[in-house]
Amino acid sequence: MGSDRMMGVLRLLEGDGWSDGASHAVTEAAHVLEMDGVAVCLSRDGGSALEAMWFSHPLARAFSDLQFTCGQGPSLDSMRHCLVVRVEDLDTVREDRWPALTTSDTGPVRAVFCFPLRIGALRIGVLTLLRTCPGPLAGASNDGADLFARALTRYCLGLDLSGPGTAEGQDAPATGRPAPERDPVPRSAAEGEVPGFLEATEGLARAEVHQATGMLSIQLRIGLADALVRLRAHAYGSGRSLDDVAHAVVTRRLRLGRGDADDDSTTDDAIGEDTPDEKDPPA
Repeated sequence: MGSDRMMGVLRLLEGDGWSDGASHAVTEAAHVLEMDGVAVCLSRDGGSALEAMWFSHPLARAFSDLQFTCGQGPSLDSMRHCLVVRVEDLDTVREDRWPALTTSDTGPVRAVFCFPLRIGALRIGVLTLLRTCPGPLAGASNDGADLFARALTRYCLGLDLSGPGTAEGQDAPATGRPAPERDPVPRSAAEGEVPGFLEATEGLARAEVHQATGMLSIQLRIGLADALVRLRAHAYGSGRSLDDVAHAVVTRRLRLGRGDADDDSTTDDAIGEDTPDEKDPPA
């Protein structure tokens, strides 16, 4: 991977509008880094609940959705612990590391490399690289991924892309330890304000999940965290994506019961199966 090619990827962040520039850069980065999929997910509150933003290939979107449904995986660990996570072969991962993920169908994905997007104490997301063949991330690709992660961080925060860590004088690549705190924290973040891109709620890929979590919390009289666990459990048990289950809850085609298992009755308190709404044609 040539440094000139990566510089070309970074230049894509400077045009075509905020979202389009990043989307084009992510797609091109997959070719430059020789990856089968590249995903960028952002956090609205600095936590591990990641919003799907940009993907180079449906493979990357599917793997991101699977981690979100399971509530665990390398991308979430990278975000939660602010560490670079390298998985050279998913087939060799201990089952107790990500039990829900390792027992699920991860498709053709074999190697995963995750770089946190962070600056100072502010964590904003994670860059995930996917390959369909096992093996380590080579030196040049590792350096390029680390550089791209730093540039994406500054880009999302509206900072100068030529700042520390994104030009010729970038620091050594990440090694699995917390990244050094060398970049200044944006003034808005230091003052406790949320960066503008994190304030947006319209068009978020997980918007229905947030809405469904709130609805379930009210229906079952439980906390939001417990409501999300219930949604994930139903999605995992039924073999469906969390987005599908959330959509069914929001459109009132699915109501989860209060017990440990979902009730198949059709009372207002517990509906455990999807039911057609009024707009659906009769079978």
